[in-house]
Amino acid sequence: MLPGWSHGHRSARVVRGQLGEFVVGIFRRLLLLRCRFGTFRGLGLPFLFLFLLLLGVHAGEPDEAAEREGADRVDRLTPLDFEKPVQLFYMGVNRWRSETDWPLPGTEYREMYISSNGSANSVRGDGSLSFTKPVKKASDTYRYDPLNPVPTTGGNNCCGTPTAAGPVDQRPVERREDVLVYTSEFLKDTLTIAGPVKMKLFAATDGKDTDWMIKLTDVYPDGYSMPISEGILRARFREGIDKIRLLTPNQVYEYDIELTGTANAFLPGHRIRIDITSSNFPQFDRNPNTGDPLGSSAVTRVAVQTIHHGGTNLSHVLLPVVKGVK
Repeated sequence: MLPGWSHGHRSARVVRGQLGEFVVGIFRRLLLLRCRFGTFRGLGLPFLFLFLLLLGVHAGEPDEAAEREGADRVDRLTPLDFEKPVQLFYMGVNRWRSETDWPLPGTEYREMYISSNGSANSVRGDGSLSFTKPVKKASDTYRYDPLNPVPTTGGNNCCGTPTAAGPVDQRPVERREDVLVYTSEFLKDTLTIAGPVKMKLFAATDGKDTDWMIKLTDVYPDGYSMPISEGILRARFREGIDKIRLLTPNQVYEYDIELTGTANAFLPGHRIRIDITSSNFPQFDRNPNTGDPLGSSAVTRVAVQTIHHGGTNLSHVLLPVVKGVK
């Protein structure tokens, strides 16, 4: 609020009105002198001054309806009306910032490519993540068993789910052989992201349907793997929830997977990591891998999943990189 602003404005109008009446009175007396003595001689400058003052007073007289509308508008203002519309909390530096738009103007979207020598299974594997495009075509394989799903471990879940949300260490999950782990080199400089995150994934399964679960984490120098963003896609809905398309087994498809929006500063000495798997239970229902109508059968099957990267199958995460936050 701006206390007293509208009342002050109304008081200014009253003062102008009183001043106008005073000037009109003086002007009338000058005219009376002209009629009595037949001349303005000696009164030229005072007459001109009062005439211009009178014009200024009446020219500045506001429209009362417009004034009331403006005053009412000011009375309705709150502190939020004077803030930028986007308020972001940047993890990593633990800092709030006000922004003008979302995504942020000037955002640079940069691709980080996954690659390996064919053994990216678990944090013990050879999966890597880099801004450099991998030339060599390769792939990683894991088995997804709906009866042994990857458990929900923190992350972006909320709103009544049976598991706790938040920055829970992902290392217990990343030790599983059915989780592919791709990690960057140690960062030399701060890399800050803010905005939507997307994953371009080239993948195949030996069934008619499956799920693809992606996590982006910030790996601290001590190994702590903090979840930053995540997203999941049921393959049958890859073209939209209103366009169900089952898969041709073992055919490579190109998937666009949207992750949750985020804001994080990856600090020097940290690493960036992508985890790929096919479940996150109970946050998301398990996919039975059968292609049957959802909820129609208790039958499940183990799926063999293949993630392709390098060459023409450039699987990558698209990061919204921003500047000015360190």
